[in-house]
Amino acid sequence: MSGGGATGGTAAVDALAARIRAIDWNGNPDHTRSRVALMREYLRRAALWTRAVQGKGWPFYDVAEFAAPGVRADEGVVSGVLENPAVVDQFPAVGRSCAWALHLAAARDAGVPLPDLPDLFEPLIRMYERGGGFSLSGTGTIDIDGAGLYRGTLPDHLGDEPRAPESDAGLDALDGIAPPTGAPEESAAPRGPEPAGAAVYPSAAHAVSAPGEGVPEGAAAPVREAPPAPPAAPAAQAPSAPGAPTMLPPAPAHPGPGPHPGPYAHGGYPVHPPGHPVPPAGYPVHPGHPGYGPPPRPAGLRHHTEWNPDEPSVGLAEPVQRFAARFLDTLIAAVLWFLLMLATTFTAVIIGGGDIAGRSADLAFQIGAIFSFALSPILWEWFQVGVWGRSVGKMLLGLWVVRAEGGGRLPAGRALLRALCFAPGFTNPVNWLLPWSLANVLWSLRDKERRRCLHDRFARSVVVRVG
Repeated sequence: MSGGGATGGTAAVDALAARIRAIDWNGNPDHTRSRVALMREYLRRAALWTRAVQGKGWPFYDVAEFAAPGVRADEGVVSGVLENPAVVDQFPAVGRSCAWALHLAAARDAGVPLPDLPDLFEPLIRMYERGGGFSLSGTGTIDIDGAGLYRGTLPDHLGDEPRAPESDAGLDALDGIAPPTGAPEESAAPRGPEPAGAAVYPSAAHAVSAPGEGVPEGAAAPVREAPPAPPAAPAAQAPSAPGAPTMLPPAPAHPGPGPHPGPYAHGGYPVHPPGHPVPPAGYPVHPGHPGYGPPPRPAGLRHHTEWNPDEPSVGLAEPVQRFAARFLDTLIAAVLWFLLMLATTFTAVIIGGGDIAGRSADLAFQIGAIFSFALSPILWEWFQVGVWGRSVGKMLLGLWVVRAEGGGRLPAGRALLRALCFAPGFTNPVNWLLPWSLANVLWSLRDKERRRCLHDRFARSVVVRVG
C-alpha cells in the first residue's frame, strides 16, 4: 500500500483480493434478479458517496481518489486480481471496479477518515460472486445476464432505503431459490471486513456473532431451530408430553452486563439469544396474539426506480390522478401559449415598423403562431419528461413517467416520441375531444394491466405514483 496518511495493516485489502480471486466469472443466469437488485443498491450507494466526497464520474469511478487522495493498494495485489483474462478482456469495466474497490479498502486499512456510509463496492463484489460481471452500453443501459437496467441519473438514486435484500437467503428468495431442507435460514459464509458502524449486507451468522451484539466474538453462530408443525385441527389437538411446554417460551432476560442484542441492520426483529427458537411467520406465540408475520408490503412505491413489471399493479397511477395532472398541465401550457402569442404579436409589430398589417409583420406573426401552437407544446412536454421525469402537473401529484421494462426515467428519444404522440394541441381543452385525443386516452381502458394511453404504449412508458 502506498500513499500519504496513517499506515495500518492490509487486512481489508487482502480479504477483498481473496474474494475477487475466488469469483467464478462464467456467469449464473439463475441469479439474474438478485444481481440486478445488487446493481441498483450499488447505484444508490454510489450516489450517496459521490455527494459526500464531491466526486466526479458517477456511477463507476475511482472514489478513493476523492475520499483518500494518494492512498493506493499495493500494485502487486491489484495486478494479481486483474490477471484473470475474463476480468480484463471480457469485462473491462468490472476489472476497473475491482481495482477501485481495493484502493478504497487500502484507505480503510490506512485509517483515513471516510464518510459514514455503507461500503460502496460491497454490492458490486457480491453481484460478481453471484454470477460474474456486467457490461455497459452507449444508451445508458447496464447489461446483466441479458437484462437491461437503465442507469438513470445521480438524483434518481439518492434514496435512503436499501434496494436489495441484506442476506444470502433473501437474495436466493429473490431468485426463487428455496433453501435446502434442514439448512440454516441464512448463509454463514464469511465475508470481508466491513467498516465500523456500517453493517453491509450481514448474514444471520454475522448479525448474531458480531462483536458487541450480545454474542462473544469468535463464538459459533446459533442456528435457528425448525418451527413446530401447526396442529391439524384445533379441536383434536393431541396432549403434550409430560413436562413439554405448550407454547413457545418467553425470551430470557439478557444475561450479564453489556449492550442488549440490537436489531438487524435492516430494522427487522431483534436477534434472539442462542437456544431460543425464533417464532415462524404467522404462527401465534400464545392464544389471542396476532403472531409474527412478514411486514406488510407498501401500497405504493418509495422511488420511481422501484416499479416492477412483474407486479404491474403496485404503484400504478389511478386514471383520476392522471386526468387531474393533465388538467393542471393544460392550464400551465395555456398560460405559456398566451405569453408566446403576446411576444409574437409584439415582435411582429416591431418588425413591421409599428404596422402589423405589413408583409414582413404578417410573416413574422405566422411563424410565431405556428411555433406557439404546434412546436412549443411538443418541446415543453419533451423537456419536462426528458429532464425532470414528469410534467409539472404530475410533479404536484407525486406522479412519474417511467420505463415500462423496469422503472427509471425515459431516455430522451422515447420522451420525444411520447411528446410527439400527445402534445400537439393540448393547450386547448377542446382539442381533447378530437378523434386522435379520444382514441389516445380511451386506450387506457383497454390496457387494464398497466393503464397505458397510446402515447405511453408507443414510448414504452407507464405512469406511477411515488409516496
